[in-house]
Amino acid sequence: MTLRIASLAYPVTGPASFDAFADKFNALVAEGAAAGARLLLMPEYACMEVASAFPGAGDVARELASVCALRPQFLDLFASAARRHGVWLVPGSLPWAEDGRVRNRAPLIAPDGSIKYQDKSVMTRFESERWGVQSGNPPATFETPWGKIGIAICYDSEFPNIVRAQTEAGAWLILVPSCTDTIHGFNRVRLSARARALENQCFVAVAPTVGLAPTLATLDENIGYAAVFGPLDRGFPEDGVIARGVPNTPGWVFADLEQHRIETIRAEGAVRNFRDWPQPRQKSLERGSMTSEHVVRAYYAAFNAGDFDTMVSYLTEDVAHDINQGGREIGRSAFRAFMAHMDACYTERLEDIVILSEPGGTHAAAEFTVHGTYKATDSGLPEATGQTYTLPAGAFFELRDGQIARVTNFYNLNDWLKQVGAE
Repeated sequence: MTLRIASLAYPVTGPASFDAFADKFNALVAEGAAAGARLLLMPEYACMEVASAFPGAGDVARELASVCALRPQFLDLFASAARRHGVWLVPGSLPWAEDGRVRNRAPLIAPDGSIKYQDKSVMTRFESERWGVQSGNPPATFETPWGKIGIAICYDSEFPNIVRAQTEAGAWLILVPSCTDTIHGFNRVRLSARARALENQCFVAVAPTVGLAPTLATLDENIGYAAVFGPLDRGFPEDGVIARGVPNTPGWVFADLEQHRIETIRAEGAVRNFRDWPQPRQKSLERGSMTSEHVVRAYYAAFNAGDFDTMVSYLTEDVAHDINQGGREIGRSAFRAFMAHMDACYTERLEDIVILSEPGGTHAAAEFTVHGTYKATDSGLPEATGQTYTLPAGAFFELRDGQIARVTNFYNLNDWLKQVGAE
């Protein structure tokens, strides 16, 4: 199945009101959809230009507060546009203030208006030092009619292991919404995107902000061009550039992509970069925390994507699974059966994941927050009526030969019982 993707070099102008921004946004989506695009990608922080319409424009802290306060309006605008045109839409990323924290979060909106999110993992100095933006949920993949895709927000694309976790979880296309204010910055993202396409033998699309908005402190200068990159191998352009726009010129760039071409080149290419990635093939974890952290992070990314086959692939055949307040089960088959049971009774997503590992790389630990829905009654537990719950939880891991040999999970069952109304 062919996917026509549209990647936007977004013209930052500084609208006079939220309604003016909405009109501009709707016109851009309509233009991309009219050209036949079924998946539209817009840049990181494009919505920040709305701050020009509110008091405090020109002050980084007040601009952030103004835009964060408009989150419901943004999400309604974005979802309405996706429904109206029947497209998959990444409307860029937006600052997301919640529970005393700020994250950089990119929505992926389906044609029915449903929304999933990818958070940025690594912050630039501006984000961390001026805005206090913090890392959010780990890299994930998302199901679409064309297969699994991933989102790596701007700076995240510069870290190979982030995108690697997504491609190992099944992504064949990576979307990179970006916002860069220097040629250096844009070239870092551009060259990183090309490198990720090469080493993972996948497609990578980049959508930047462009133009000048001198009244804004956050989007005053914007540099780049939209592009789609692919593998450097036979059947693809010699430079790996599938499509690209004109530097610093607004507009959509379109490309027609097919997942089967990625599958073919990974199997039959002149080289097999994706298959020959060195870290997972090491006989030991001598590289320590980076390698063990990568395995655990990819394991959780697969969980959040609902991709239990990939999740199980990170386990040894004789994996020991210590169930919270339960017994120990041995082997992949038992783990797979456990996950199938859990999936039938619960819908869960892990957030705020922090992973620690000891220097030798054979042990790791994680803490996270479980956001769940109790959807079908589990044996011996209260009746399920769609109750939601939020639980702090943790896990301990042993790793052997690049795979998880033991996973031990902990959470407070009494807290869960109280939240679902058993007490």
